[in-house]
Amino acid sequence: MKSNRVRFLLAVAATAAALTACTPTGTAAVVGGERISSAELNENIAAVKREAAAINADIDAPEALPAALPQVVLNHLVLIRQSEQLARRDGITVTESEIDQQIKRYEDAYQMPFDQLAPRVGIPRARIREWMRAQVVQNKVAPRLGINEQTTENEAMQKLDEALNAAAPVTWNPRYGKRVGLEGRFEMPERFGAADTGGDEE
Repeated sequence: MKSNRVRFLLAVAATAAALTACTPTGTAAVVGGERISSAELNENIAAVKREAAAINADIDAPEALPAALPQVVLNHLVLIRQSEQLARRDGITVTESEIDQQIKRYEDAYQMPFDQLAPRVGIPRARIREWMRAQVVQNKVAPRLGINEQTTENEAMQKLDEALNAAAPVTWNPRYGKRVGLEGRFEMPERFGAADTGGDEE
């Protein structure tokens, strides 16, 4: 089913990170020492909402996303930062042509231009190339992690999560809860309330 394929796309993008009790004021997450502000997150959430509405994509429908939109968007931003830091650490380079090829692979798989798919899975169109660069970095590091055709999906995602988190550990703002499993889901501590209110403004 298409919904399962979209969830898999999001699962590949999701990253494993530990929840800690405190982040600086106005911060959604800290990735390897690099801060993602609540304001940046909110701007990206607003962009996804506008872009989804423009193509009549119902991202609020049950099962449309594996978590609340703010959590999904934050996961994408975290993935981009982690992949950048992993690439710098390991000397991985990515060309514009490789990004173009990665976009085409997704478009062929989903039979849809990626700028139409992106809002449906919580990726702001302005971040598409950054997100695709992250995918290329993961593809390039995979053989170094022993990922091959015999590796299961869960094993591959676990190894990638570990590599990304080793290169750039993540501290989440507790309001977004704790990511659980490998499917991009989040567990919300009751005392923090709902995550879908978005981050605090700076």
